[in-house]
Amino acid sequence: MPKNNRKKTAIMPLAIGWLCSHCQITVKNAIISEFMVKIITDNAELTLSVIPLPRDANMQGAVFGGWTLQQLDLAGSVPARRIAFKTHERAVTKAVNHVDFLAPIYIGDKVNFYTQVASVGEKSITVHILVEVERYNNGEKHRAAEAELVYVRLPRVAKRD
Repeated sequence: MPKNNRKKTAIMPLAIGWLCSHCQITVKNAIISEFMVKIITDNAELTLSVIPLPRDANMQGAVFGGWTLQQLDLAGSVPARRIAFKTHERAVTKAVNHVDFLAPIYIGDKVNFYTQVASVGEKSITVHILVEVERYNNGEKHRAAEAELVYVRLPRVAKRD
């Protein structure tokens, strides 16, 4: 697993989850980066669930990072599109500000993408995404990745003939 250069934050166990001593919010895992502790709370939405296939992985069965990036973009676009559609606009990906790959994803694992809108600007929408993997062989759950993506609202284009 690659080293994470982000500062780690101590948290305390609670009956319903975990309490971050730094941010005072409830989270589900014992040790996660300070970046995600600030953004993923109980009101994050399960936006996408996918099971990777053999075509999505290398010879050892580990899923390609590019596949994960594609799914992150799809998951993040859901809340961004909802916001853009309210003003009769469309949302397109502008930037991937941050991605941390925390644990491998394997063929057959159930991969859940949780999203939360972090901010809405005049034209931009920032979405935080947490990736949780449920192992197919034993049901254990792990944080596999975390990301921040930015979408920009643009006018809708005319329909093609």
